[in-house]
This record gives sequence, C-alpha cells and structure tokens, in this order.
Amino acid sequence: MKLFINIIMQIVSIISYSATALFALFGIYELIMGPADAEKLLKKLHIPLTYNQTLIIGFIFVILAIAWYIIKAKLAGKL
Repeated sequence: MKLFINIIMQIVSIISYSATALFALFGIYELIMGPADAEKLLKKLHIPLTYNQTLIIGFIFVILAIAWYIIKAKLAGKL
C-alpha cells in the first residue's frame, strides 16, 4: 500500500511541477512581450482561455506544487 501511495505522489508531483514550469514560461513571455501579446499567443495556439484565466490557473499550480512538496516532506519525516 505504501508503494502505491509513493507512486501516486510521484505522479502528482511530476504533473504539478511540469504545469508550474509551463505557466512560468508563459509568465516570462508575458513579462517580456506584455499582456496584449500574451493574449495573442493564447489565441494563436488555439487555447480557449483568457489571460486572467491562465494567470489564475498558474497560481493554483504553484500553490499545489508547494503544498505537495510540504506533504511529501512531512510524510518522509523531513519536517
């Protein structure tokens, strides 16, 4: 059972950290080019989200990644 939980935790970690990195790249693009060009990029890539929605989702993934790291550390006995 512990092996199963560790595998699930590893999968969730990979997904949340990957999504966080993806939204961080979008954030860097937005800082360099501006919000208007970021909105154009979303339309060009056929992503059905607005700029504000991607910003909120990005923050959610950052919070999820941090919370998941804390949970993993507590279960491993490091905190």
